[in-house]
Amino acid sequence: MSPVAPEAAAAPADQPQGQTRRQVLRTGAIGVAAAAFLAACTDARKKAHPKAGLSGSPVTTTEVAPSVPTTEPSAAALDEDITLLRTGTSLELLAAEVYRTYGPKLTDETWKSTVARFAADHATAAVTFTDATQANKRITKPNAFVKEHDVDPVAGDLTSDTAILDFFHDLESTLTATYVAAAGTFTSATWRQRVMTFGAASARRVGVLANGGEGAVSDSGLYPGTDLISNDAYVLSTPKKADAGA
Repeated sequence: MSPVAPEAAAAPADQPQGQTRRQVLRTGAIGVAAAAFLAACTDARKKAHPKAGLSGSPVTTTEVAPSVPTTEPSAAALDEDITLLRTGTSLELLAAEVYRTYGPKLTDETWKSTVARFAADHATAAVTFTDATQANKRITKPNAFVKEHDVDPVAGDLTSDTAILDFFHDLESTLTATYVAAAGTFTSATWRQRVMTFGAASARRVGVLANGGEGAVSDSGLYPGTDLISNDAYVLSTPKKADAGA
């Protein structure tokens, strides 16, 4: 029997019949090259189209962040700010004076102590309004118009705790309505917020003083503007005639 040539020897089990070892190695090399090519293409696609989010490229930004253009308040608007500050000072001084005048007339000791604290709170608020007003525009007297038209006419009727507390209630309601209106007029966000803080304090006193001191809870989400002060009660920054707060 003739010896079997090496090429004719039985192929390994994992080698297809009819292929030489050289062919198998060549096929394997082609497969590896194809796999490498596909991997390179995939990597290129990932770089060209990165996934959104943290795994992708960072969000592009401009060198200078865009800003919202602001409008400078007009001279008239700034003058109105001064008018509101002067008016607030005069109203707080008047409220403090009213509490100090009629509070001691109360017979209920608890209420007498409570309104004394209210007087101190209003005096402190007056200082806050004054400090925010430019020096040559500051005032130091209670609001003359409100005193003449709303306080003095009822002075003779304040002869009982109920009557006095009802009067305090009406005065606080006037301050609340006035401050709510002022919040929409001030040019600065700081004072829009601050005047609403004063308005909220007066609104709480309105609730406590309601019904002759019995108290009440409002069922409305909006404060009525019916108790807003008269236009003549505003203490103008540049008085035309008599200064209502001077």
